[in-house]
Amino acid sequence: MPEWGKILWIWGWTVVGGLLVWRIQHPLGLGLAGATALAVLFGANFFIFTQAGWFPVIPSALGLVFTAGSALAYSAYQTKQEQQEITQRVQEHQQLIVELQGLLRQRGNASNEAPTVIVDSIGQEITLGTLLNNRYKITQPLGSGGFSNTYLADDIQRPGNPQCVVKQLLPPHQDAEYLNVIRRLFNAEAEILEILGKHPQIPQLLAFFEENQQFSLVQEFVRGHAMDKELSSGMRLKQAEVVEMLKEVLNVLVFVHSYGVIHRDIKPSNLIRRESDQHIVLIDFGAVKQIQPQQQEAQTISIGTPSYAPSEQMSGLPKLNSDIYALGIMGIQGLTGINPREFRRDTNTGEIIIQIEADANQQIWQHWRELTDATNELVIILNRMVHFDFSQRYQSAVEVLKALESI
Repeated sequence: MPEWGKILWIWGWTVVGGLLVWRIQHPLGLGLAGATALAVLFGANFFIFTQAGWFPVIPSALGLVFTAGSALAYSAYQTKQEQQEITQRVQEHQQLIVELQGLLRQRGNASNEAPTVIVDSIGQEITLGTLLNNRYKITQPLGSGGFSNTYLADDIQRPGNPQCVVKQLLPPHQDAEYLNVIRRLFNAEAEILEILGKHPQIPQLLAFFEENQQFSLVQEFVRGHAMDKELSSGMRLKQAEVVEMLKEVLNVLVFVHSYGVIHRDIKPSNLIRRESDQHIVLIDFGAVKQIQPQQQEAQTISIGTPSYAPSEQMSGLPKLNSDIYALGIMGIQGLTGINPREFRRDTNTGEIIIQIEADANQQIWQHWRELTDATNELVIILNRMVHFDFSQRYQSAVEVLKALESI
């Protein structure tokens, strides 16, 4: 080859190394792709050599490996920086919630319920058609809770007026000290959502702004249906459907937990089956908390839904595997078709039992597995996921995924 040809050949394989790391995120897939690329390089060189030709193979291989390694190192550094940033923000978020609770207690209002009538800073009710930030036109209320209300809105400044979700924080007090805490809490939550929204199964943060001393987060609208439609009472799912659901959510939890963040409210209404590709999207990250194994853990505010939250979480001491517990309860719900409100614990074994018959004389209880056609392998996995003692559960989402691979 001429000298310029050798340079192009070597740099071409160098670029291939970078593209592989950029396009393939899974370690196994990346390893296979890298090995395939090297096999093609050496195989092509061998064929050319048999035809009395010669291409520079060692510099090309070194370029591919060096570029891939450099890209991986940079990606790891970037991830570490993001983890440090989100750690600080989640710690700040939790401290601000505690500070907010203190201010409310001082005002004789320890309740976190949102007001029944939504009013803005000048006392006007927020109605359909209200325009926020001169851009987001409210079209439908979606829900309320805590200090916030959630709406469906049209973004009138984008072509086609695409829909988005607006979560508006509602400060019940307007004094400067209280608003300052709310403002910091709002900013911390927005930065957390900005990083978590990079996952394809977590809604992206589109904007956040303050207007008339009220605070709004704008997120991607996920068109689809909540999983409580699939997990409604009386409907039993097949084992394959439950395993698929578990794997989908666990893959998202692997990403979330890698930042040391607990969702703390895994339940059917916070999981959306996306219409476009049928993947499950995890929403509502307003209750995240940071876990710090190296430090003495202080008790925190109890957040969660009682039917799905484990005892340590309701006591204000959530763990990473508290999310695994909630997902396991959903799995049992899917297999039995029974609402978790009906679940009880066997006083001898600690396993989940369900009342199947009641009369004036006796109550009959059965282990949940007796009401399903689930295999023993899945029963064992789900029982460990929902173990009453968090130390006896799976300690990570990766562990559960590995166990499910055998089914």
